[in-house]
Amino acid sequence: MRFFVVVSIILVLLAAPIVFGLLALQSFPNVETPRTVKAANAQQAKAVLKRFRDAFKTNTQQRKISVSEDELNSVMLFAARAIPSFRGDAAVAPSAIRLAASLKPPRLPGGKWLNLNVTVQPSRQGLEIAAIRLGRFDLPPQLVRPLLTFAMDMALGDDLGTLAVDGVSEVSVRKRTVVIGLNISPRIRETLLARSKSRLRTDSGFGNEAEVRGYLAAIHDAAVAGQLPRKGSFTPYLRFAFDRAQKRGLGGDSAVEMRSATLALAIYCGLRKLEILVGKVVPEGLKIQNSHCRSVTLGGRGDLRQHFIVSAVLKMASDRGMAFAIGEFKELLDANKGGSGFSFDDVAADLAGIRFATTLFAQNNGGGGVQPELLQMMGREKAVFPKITDLPSRMPEKEFTRRFGGVDTPAYVAMIRKIEQRIDVLPFNVVQ
Repeated sequence: MRFFVVVSIILVLLAAPIVFGLLALQSFPNVETPRTVKAANAQQAKAVLKRFRDAFKTNTQQRKISVSEDELNSVMLFAARAIPSFRGDAAVAPSAIRLAASLKPPRLPGGKWLNLNVTVQPSRQGLEIAAIRLGRFDLPPQLVRPLLTFAMDMALGDDLGTLAVDGVSEVSVRKRTVVIGLNISPRIRETLLARSKSRLRTDSGFGNEAEVRGYLAAIHDAAVAGQLPRKGSFTPYLRFAFDRAQKRGLGGDSAVEMRSATLALAIYCGLRKLEILVGKVVPEGLKIQNSHCRSVTLGGRGDLRQHFIVSAVLKMASDRGMAFAIGEFKELLDANKGGSGFSFDDVAADLAGIRFATTLFAQNNGGGGVQPELLQMMGREKAVFPKITDLPSRMPEKEFTRRFGGVDTPAYVAMIRKIEQRIDVLPFNVVQ
């Protein structure tokens, strides 16, 4: 009897948050549809991320970070681009900072929304939640901080969540700008960053360092031996890496092999910083500038090769929305003064890379690895990469705004659809 009571209590405790969350769902979002994202929003979001990154790099213990209301909303806009079911809004006043968010949970019937409203009060005593409302329910503000620290402690371990939350020493408002005071020791900052990287690597689903390093070394050795070209199309590199993944995946985990192959290609032929997804991969004796892939192209350009393979990796590490938002974010930054301009050919390369990864794993649903037909097509550029020569390219912000207005406008959506239709009919993507 006692055992039954204990089990019942545990089940109730586990089910209570789920039931409460379902009861909090509403038939409408409390945040309006996000406005059109423009190049200036990308610049603001980048500035915010840089400030937080710099704060965690500094050697001093005390640090203040300022974020304006417009900058907060720019970050929310890009979060909504990455997660289409999300909407967010921030309002900053001298007396309070109000944050609102609406999320449409996937796979729930009825189009319900989970709405959250949080009011943060300026305080010299750290993070002070003045009010919180989930759906139609007002929650006790005094519970938020313990729940937040508990969740972060569970995710990061070693009470790092508590240390991070307690590290917010003050929150103040100057006009419409939030100033956050941090008091986190360099040692704790370093540990937080290391633990966050470890969590990212665990959740990304790629192989371990040794597996990815093995693919990278094999690609480099083949290029040195002349088996892979130093100029011309990137597609022989695709064929080589996935042929190796197919052979290694026989009797093993073919999905992990394909992920490892893609990441190794992206590090060697795309962006070395992607090592963060798995750990140190490039051997000391092989600096990335010695990569024999650096003059290889896709669509006749080296930067399109990078867009394609990096987007494929980002799709594997997250989802289409996140991978596309990152590529779009980069193009909007380029549209700002001093950038290379907004280029739909770059966007096409991003979308082609995302679709390449999607097709690859859809065809591996049964766990059989890369299909022979797909392997053969990887050797032909026209099978995996669309026509881009007629797409608008290198548009400064004024020209992009004049022609397309921003992202999510009818003209912009029509151009994206035009690109996607070309990608849809690529031979690689129509294999049954």
